[in-house]
Amino acid sequence: MQMGANAPGIWYPDRMTEIQEMVSCLRQLKRETHIDLRIMEREQESFHIQYNQYDEINRALNFLQSREGQQGIEANILLLQTQNAEMQHSLQQKVAAIEEARRAYWQKQLSNFQRLQALLEVVDSELVMYKREQQLAGNGTPITRSLDQIQIWFEGLAEHIWEMRQQITAFQRLRESSRFQFNDQVIQVDSLASEVTALLSTLITKAFVIENQPLSTLITKAFVIENQPPQVVKTGTKFAASIRLLVGGKLNIHMISPQVTASIVSEAQARQLYQRDNPPTSRIDTCGEILNNKGTMEYHPSRRHLIASFSLTELRRPFRSMQLRRIRRTERRGNESVTDEKFALLFQTSFKIAGDVPVEVWALSLPVVVIVGGAQELNAWATVSWDNAFAEAGRAPFDVPDHAPWSKVAEMLNAKFMSACGRSLTEDNLRFLAAKAFRSRISQDYNSLSLTWNQFCKEPLQDRSFTFWEWFHQILKLTQRDLSFLWNDGWGHGIPAVDPGVHREGADDGDPAAVPAGDVPSQVFGLGARRHQHFHDHQFVWIQ
Repeated sequence: MQMGANAPGIWYPDRMTEIQEMVSCLRQLKRETHIDLRIMEREQESFHIQYNQYDEINRALNFLQSREGQQGIEANILLLQTQNAEMQHSLQQKVAAIEEARRAYWQKQLSNFQRLQALLEVVDSELVMYKREQQLAGNGTPITRSLDQIQIWFEGLAEHIWEMRQQITAFQRLRESSRFQFNDQVIQVDSLASEVTALLSTLITKAFVIENQPLSTLITKAFVIENQPPQVVKTGTKFAASIRLLVGGKLNIHMISPQVTASIVSEAQARQLYQRDNPPTSRIDTCGEILNNKGTMEYHPSRRHLIASFSLTELRRPFRSMQLRRIRRTERRGNESVTDEKFALLFQTSFKIAGDVPVEVWALSLPVVVIVGGAQELNAWATVSWDNAFAEAGRAPFDVPDHAPWSKVAEMLNAKFMSACGRSLTEDNLRFLAAKAFRSRISQDYNSLSLTWNQFCKEPLQDRSFTFWEWFHQILKLTQRDLSFLWNDGWGHGIPAVDPGVHREGADDGDPAAVPAGDVPSQVFGLGARRHQHFHDHQFVWIQ
């Protein structure tokens, strides 16, 4: 199958093969049911013609029998009786054949429906994994799946479901148009028609996605947040997002130009959304006010994208960038701070397909932390980073464990460093980070330990006034801003190390990595001239 154009797309061959086989089977079933329907139409028409002939023979026979005894009429009566018996036998065979064809057609459509359900589950699982990659991208992990490829699958599903719905409707009309009462009451056409319509609504709901999540300043399931809003939002600051409907190029939805509304909801309100089977999006409570929160979905034919873009630039008008004007917070418990509280942006729209199938779709953004000043930003990113890394699939918004294996924490820190600075952390770097995070001076297998949320960003490091997260984040900023060229060239050995005078066991004094740097109790980091290495015209000053 064709891959999307906007992302490289890394897919497991078995999953690609599975989807291709399911699509191929559905395509074959669709052709068969289309042919079967045409044959049933011809057979029913032929039956009606023959039934009319039979009816005429019966009327003629009744007329002659009413004049029985007249000269020469007996031979005609005998002839008509013979024709009547032959016609009756032929009609009985046709009735049996039509009833059998209807039952066989019904079974094929039931099988078709079950296959459509199964394919939707498989494709939706790919969308779920794409959304998970979106969240991990907030910590620097690259997105490997292509939303364009997922859209191809959603569009194919939409076409299959819509064509099945049309076939079921045509089958209903065929049954209702017959003057003869066939014995096919076991076929619950109305029930299947309703289920097919519901499946179409589910597909469109899943296809409403936030396409991309900008991580600094996907009909219900096909409604995707293409560009996620920033996960740390400052009141009064403009921010952007874009919403994509993955079936927008099909079913003429792009001719409707649905209007999308954005609002902000609390964690409790988001949880209520997921607890309802069909949430009444028009009656959802919100907890803040967003300016410029309405936009119309526009179709881009060259890419087959139906998008509502709340953009920061003038290039993607008519939408002005959104701005959070005010927020209503919940009552905090214990030692919770405002940067622990998570919100989400809710995007919703409604429209009708073909004028008679109403659909309400909505999508929640990744968790958002709302701040009012720059001093809160660092702790807000701690909340966001922890949530992005350790949120579990299918969770209730926005449950997250209060501890995590160090190996997973290390993956998060490494992804952040790789994304920001261009080179990943070494095993030696990660061991040092673990010792710092666990406040340990004894070498041990940290991968067998779990780091708590409090150790990560709440409790100060030993004899320090700052937390592990604050310390790590400042080191990250320093390396990214001032030392990335040295780091990427491999001249930066280690990161701020242990206390002054502590020599790494087994290290050679001639090895630059052997020189320990010191923590400065009153600051998170500093520069020290403990040792110098000359590299061409540059002088490398070791960091502490």
